[in-house]
Amino acid sequence: MKWDEYFLKGLIQNDRPFFAHTKKGQPKETLEEHLEKTCHYVQKLIDEKELVPVINRLYASLFPEYPQESNVYNLFLELFVNVFYGHDWGKSNPGFQYRKMDNPEFKDTDNSNSKHSIFSAVIYYNHYYSVIEGQGEDDEIFQYKGFLLLMLNSYVISRHHSSLTHFSDFLGQKLPSAANCKKALVSCCETMMLDCFGEANNRLDQKFDLIRQFLFESEHQYDALGWVIYVRFLFSLLTAGDFYATSDYQNGRSIEDFGTIKDRVPWIKAFENNTITRAVRATDRQANTHDDINILRSQLFLDAEEVLLAHSKQNIFYLEAPTGSGKTNISIDLALQLIKNESELNRIVYVFPFNTLVEQTQKSLEKCFNKKNVNLMDQVAVINGITPIKEKVMDNEEGEWGYDGKNKVDYDHSILAREFLHYPMILTTHVHFFDILFGTRRESLFPLAHLANSVIIMDEIQSYKNGIWKEMIVFLKQYAKVLNMKIIIMSATLPDLDILSGQQDTAVRLNPDRNKYFDHPLFRNRVMIDYSLLAVSTKEDTKDALLKQIIKTAQKLRDDPKMDNKMIVECITKEFAETIYELIKNLMEEIIPGMQVELLTGDDHRAERKRIIDQFQNQKNQLIVATQVIEAGVDIDADAGFKDISILDAEEQFMGRVNRSCEKEGAVVYFFNYDNTGNIYKEDIRTNEQNILTQEANQSILSNKNFKKYYERILNQMEKERHRLNDMNFGKFCQEQVGGFNFKKVKNRMTSIDEDQMNVSLYLSGRTVETGHGTVDGSELWQRYGSLLKDRKMDYAERRVILSKVQADMDYFIYQVKRYDVKDLVYDDQIGDLLYIANGTRFLKNGKLDRKALAKQELFL
Repeated sequence: MKWDEYFLKGLIQNDRPFFAHTKKGQPKETLEEHLEKTCHYVQKLIDEKELVPVINRLYASLFPEYPQESNVYNLFLELFVNVFYGHDWGKSNPGFQYRKMDNPEFKDTDNSNSKHSIFSAVIYYNHYYSVIEGQGEDDEIFQYKGFLLLMLNSYVISRHHSSLTHFSDFLGQKLPSAANCKKALVSCCETMMLDCFGEANNRLDQKFDLIRQFLFESEHQYDALGWVIYVRFLFSLLTAGDFYATSDYQNGRSIEDFGTIKDRVPWIKAFENNTITRAVRATDRQANTHDDINILRSQLFLDAEEVLLAHSKQNIFYLEAPTGSGKTNISIDLALQLIKNESELNRIVYVFPFNTLVEQTQKSLEKCFNKKNVNLMDQVAVINGITPIKEKVMDNEEGEWGYDGKNKVDYDHSILAREFLHYPMILTTHVHFFDILFGTRRESLFPLAHLANSVIIMDEIQSYKNGIWKEMIVFLKQYAKVLNMKIIIMSATLPDLDILSGQQDTAVRLNPDRNKYFDHPLFRNRVMIDYSLLAVSTKEDTKDALLKQIIKTAQKLRDDPKMDNKMIVECITKEFAETIYELIKNLMEEIIPGMQVELLTGDDHRAERKRIIDQFQNQKNQLIVATQVIEAGVDIDADAGFKDISILDAEEQFMGRVNRSCEKEGAVVYFFNYDNTGNIYKEDIRTNEQNILTQEANQSILSNKNFKKYYERILNQMEKERHRLNDMNFGKFCQEQVGGFNFKKVKNRMTSIDEDQMNVSLYLSGRTVETGHGTVDGSELWQRYGSLLKDRKMDYAERRVILSKVQADMDYFIYQVKRYDVKDLVYDDQIGDLLYIANGTRFLKNGKLDRKALAKQELFL
């Protein structure tokens, strides 16, 4: 793509200089220098990420009527390129030059308006208005689509220093007319090519209503998805390129590497030389698997790989595999096979619903890629929902990356945040991933262009908010198609989301013969299920029966030389978990001395959780009473388990913590019914009485691993709900919110976790703790952390090592709580989303977080 042949270089001319940025101690950057540097970085990103085919696919999705050989394609490229080249044309505004750039050439201006983004958009729109009008004079389809393209490109330019909101806000605002633009720029009119201000129709809102009615009527409601993705992709490229260019000038340091996988060989070689992979490759695929779990795992690995390679040009893949079958190892192979065979692919991204899964997968990756001769783990980044560190300034349409010293984003911290995304392999959470796909802040969209040509592995997708499953799979399929994402969705209880995605392409099933594995005795009979406690009628009787069964099981396991006497109990409320913990702890001290009983909840800090898990893994006679934190991503292997029933997916996840090795005989899980599931999993259709374990039909489904039958019922119920004539109607959402480019409402709809359910990190200081390497003072540690983040003189690699050690110590002071629990909490300091409380001991009781103390705080904030 030859960019410079499209540049409208003669559009803004003047014998006096225009400046784009200033910095004390160095020459001012001219507007032309900044525009060319922005285009340079966008071009660099397009080249390194191989985005030309992506741009062509976007064009094909928007203009399928016009082939690439047509004039429409060339015009599309010209408009596309000049979004970058023209994004700051409005800085020619004399008011901006004098008041923001301190340009003495414009000191005689009487213009008090120093804005530039909206002027850039109007200059761009007015220049191309007559071009679109002429091209579409005898072509109704192009006239509608061409003007929509022009409006959306202008909108992106107008918002490139703020966020995506509602397109109608842009259309409905009082835009500067051609005459007003001339007036604002009157002092440089003598040499400016004012013919760019054609007499364009300024009633954009009325024009858009006609376009939307024509393009996005009911039978074409999905067509709006492509346009929304185009806007987000364009916004991502523009804001990233503008950021890179501004950072280059401000810091005198160019961005040389975007962290793509350039050499595939070391990754593939390291994985293939792994002990497990070598054993898999040596497996006889026809061998009898009667009593060898590893042969069965290897056959699943090879079957999935074979199907993938036969369909590698497809975009969406489903991997449904039993608990304990080695999904993580399989997923690494699948990702590397795609990277190896599809040359455009250059990044791998893992997406998880829980941070514990991030940590567990990181350990698995280290076994493959952390070798003495070749260590690839320094190219793997973990991004688990921490907000990028940035200076807090007012976010408005003219927020800028550094005109002067008064309103300047902290470049050092911003660049640090960007560096986190410049890695070949990334592990992140679904909250962060969905923020990239659907968020509205420019910081949210920076990475979107980097996700193109990536392999995305989404684990435990059934854990995501099921109220948006339909919207999620529809958007994922469209994103994957146009941005060339290869998305692998995997789980032991994988719903067939194709049921919800209408006429879109179907996904490829990487385990087409699922019964071969799910019905195999090594997987199906790995854990015996006992439903007898469900027959108890009252809560008090249930509690008593549960305690008796726990004691009885512990005694039996203690006397069995083949067992380690390790048990887990899951309660779905913290209150009942604490009650059972206290009761069973006292009972065990009398009946089975030496039995170690621990309480594990979401309120424990990471270091405490690690201590409990490590102890459970390495010692016998262990019992953990926990909340749902035990279900997934916790690498433990118990002999027996007890669980309060909730949703069927959670039951299977919990069972995955028992006899995980598949090597024990007699492992058992008891289910009981104490707390109301609906109070915990609110608005989740799976909590309906007909869908939980109180029904014998669902007990049969769980015992026989027939989740397909279960999810067919669930998904059909969900699909029926999406066609009701209410606010959740999917067609209405596509036409009104997606087709209306209401980015705020789309974001709100697609939030993977409700805002009040999101976690906030509290750093509770005011104490010292003993770590594995000495005593650490919380206050001193906090100060050191802040200083390290600001220290740009220290060698980057050295600083990363020291930061990792400091952050490991900080785990002893950090607690995760729900946002709604602390919305009125008074805190003393903040770094990113981490809230610092100097006297944090008042919120602790016996080393555990005291929520009651938190709730008593005065309302403030």
